[in-house]
Amino acid sequence: MGWTSTHVNKGQAGQYMADLFNCENEHGKWEMLKGAFVGWGEHYSAVRITPKTTGISYTIAVATLIKWTRDYHNFTYKDMDESMGPYMYNCPESILKLLTPSTELVKQGHSIKSSASWRVACWEKVFERKMVSKLADGAVIKFPQKILFGTGEAVDTFVMRKHGKQKRFYLYDAVANKAINAYSWYRLRKRDLGNFSVIGKVVVNA
Repeated sequence: MGWTSTHVNKGQAGQYMADLFNCENEHGKWEMLKGAFVGWGEHYSAVRITPKTTGISYTIAVATLIKWTRDYHNFTYKDMDESMGPYMYNCPESILKLLTPSTELVKQGHSIKSSASWRVACWEKVFERKMVSKLADGAVIKFPQKILFGTGEAVDTFVMRKHGKQKRFYLYDAVANKAINAYSWYRLRKRDLGNFSVIGKVVVNA
């Protein structure tokens, strides 16, 4: 599907998405069981579909790209169900757990080729986020490829330090086995936090 622009009042985006996927016609019924925004640009939902021909319900995921602007038509979106293989994989675990297993979708005649690979990628992201949440303060992590930042720097090894509930990533000095410049840290996006290895730990002062 293409992009659609509309006006959404402040604080009503969640309800708008629910209304978008809750509908019924002569072919079947669609119900959003759960929806969630991830950041400002992504929305994921578990949508239960009940075809009128069979009456047997199944639940799939819908991923929606979001763009906000200052125009009257301030809310622009592009929704894609999982069978379309969306190139966005931050679907929350709580939504993934609501989806009908792929084996059952096959019985319903639902194509799962792109859907199956999309689900795998989303689950990998879930496990990666859990891995990040369990990192010990001072963990040294290394990515297989360097991450390019807006400053032009390309870095593949970081020291993770905890600051309250926040996690900050600093440049790693392999010779001294410490973080470089405690006042300058790198912001890693969710899409960056995957496929890394923990290669060591620096001494953390109490």
